[in-house]
Amino acid sequence: MPWFLGFQDGQPAGLIAALPPRPGPGQDQAWHLVSMWVSPDARGSGLAARLAGAVIGHATRAGAAQVTLWVAVGNERARAFYRRMGFMPTGRRQVYPRAGAAGLDEEEFARELSDPQRGP
Repeated sequence: MPWFLGFQDGQPAGLIAALPPRPGPGQDQAWHLVSMWVSPDARGSGLAARLAGAVIGHATRAGAAQVTLWVAVGNERARAFYRRMGFMPTGRRQVYPRAGAAGLDEEEFARELSDPQRGP
């Protein structure tokens, strides 16, 4: 699982990871963007776009057709960011269980990728 670390002013300020597709026939072949975090001081600086771009680029080079992610319903800032990055809601929802807290209602977003052999 690749992790990408982003810096601002020479200091770590963001983190993101990508989960590869599950092996096996009939399994989901999309890469999954997970664990996106950007320091509050770095938000709005473009760091989040560079981190998401690193996952998208990695998945594209790996031959993926799609990158997916889950985003909390009601987190409008994150949802708007992912839309600007080309992700669209798929209509799938889930409740993410959390220890000691109510489950988190999430919606899946997906971005189709270009085949590097065919172009955009």
